[in-house]
Amino acid sequence: MMRIRPKRLLSLFFSLALLALAAGCAVNPATGDRQLALFTLSPQEEAAIGAKTFPRVVQTMGGAYPDRELAKYVDKVGRRLGSVSHRPELNYTFTVVNDSSPNAFALPGGYIALTRGLLVNLENESQMAAVLGHEIAHVTARHASQGLQRGTLLNMALAVVSGTAGGSDYGILAEQAGALGAKLIDRSYSRDQERESDRIGIDYMAAAGYDPYGAVQLQEFFVEKVEGGGGSSWLTGLFRSHPFSRERLERNRDYVWQNYRD
Repeated sequence: MMRIRPKRLLSLFFSLALLALAAGCAVNPATGDRQLALFTLSPQEEAAIGAKTFPRVVQTMGGAYPDRELAKYVDKVGRRLGSVSHRPELNYTFTVVNDSSPNAFALPGGYIALTRGLLVNLENESQMAAVLGHEIAHVTARHASQGLQRGTLLNMALAVVSGTAGGSDYGILAEQAGALGAKLIDRSYSRDQERESDRIGIDYMAAAGYDPYGAVQLQEFFVEKVEGGGGSSWLTGLFRSHPFSRERLERNRDYVWQNYRD
């Protein structure tokens, strides 16, 4: 029986580990950075997850707000931003949800929503562009997809993408899609992901012809809400999934000043 020397075994182990690491790295489309990933969703798989989960989430939040002109307006602003993003080829979908709680969220594949409760607090189009640009950045940087790396969510995502969900029963598939969507919008983004989306979203605003300082004005309003207690609707809505702080405001103000002060 052939024996493998300890040093050779250790070398083999590290070689296999490096191969696994290389195979498990994905490139962030928005930054070009390589990121460790258990698996990488194709654009088609991302679109499938978004298409199957988004309608269920919107439905559970009160459905789409019944104002066609407002829907067209939000869609126009969103598509203007999406066209200058790192992933302009995505078929972006923008929906105003009939929910009084201030919130906004993005699902894989370019499915983005903001609530009427958030819209009524915005003062101008630049502030709405700041919200939409930030959510588009979550999509282009694949932050929602990164959230699927966890065991339970991974299994749910694979079931939704494959269309099996434990069988061919449509009811089971719809239930699985709804549960996955709810978990995706309920999870909090990390501090680094929020900073990244802030910066990228500001870049999208500028590229689309909006005043980037609109993002700073909006974030000043958010800080007032945070430091003033915010009210339960803000704390359980937008600030639950998008934690905010004065540090983020100052960082974004500096970014706009350094890059777009002209």
